[in-house]
Amino acid sequence: MEPKTPEQLKQELHTITNLAWIAIAGFDLLVEKARTEPEWNMLLKTRYHSKPFHISPMLDSLRLPDDHEVFRYYEHNLFVMLSRTMVSNAFTFVETYCQTHAIQEFEALDWYSFARALRNAFTHNGKLARPRKKEDRQRLLDSVWRDKKIDETMFDKYIPFTFFDFEDVIRLIDDLKEFCGTLPDPSDNVE
Repeated sequence: MEPKTPEQLKQELHTITNLAWIAIAGFDLLVEKARTEPEWNMLLKTRYHSKPFHISPMLDSLRLPDDHEVFRYYEHNLFVMLSRTMVSNAFTFVETYCQTHAIQEFEALDWYSFARALRNAFTHNGKLARPRKKEDRQRLLDSVWRDKKIDETMFDKYIPFTFFDFEDVIRLIDDLKEFCGTLPDPSDNVE
């Protein structure tokens, strides 16, 4: 559903965050059950055996201690995948809405270029693209979001999770929601 009001847009952003928490809770539950209930493990292995993925090695690795390399690999990649999806979807929802209602206000945010660059990187290959136009590159280099700033050394490289982590994703979506609260409601103009 395409949001028609700022309130609906904020609700979509809220849903993105809630779905991420559901995925994280599901992962935690899967880990807990995989470690404590071998029969549950067998049930999942049986249920998903004929599916296009093979779940057994993943379930077996989840029974490993939290500090085990394979467990950490799955946990880290879950957060990276969620972060990429959340930033891409949230920014795109707001940008699409603003195309009709308030694009100049959105682009005028001092952190717009920063958020847009992250969205583009997360949507494509995970690398921060160097803007082709010199003025676009300078605007990006001048863009600051909270205490984060992109510099020349980051172009054409993967955005490290140490630079922009899952907590930052949540904060960015909160900032997008706050911006949505400043938008005029187009339904107020209908007479």
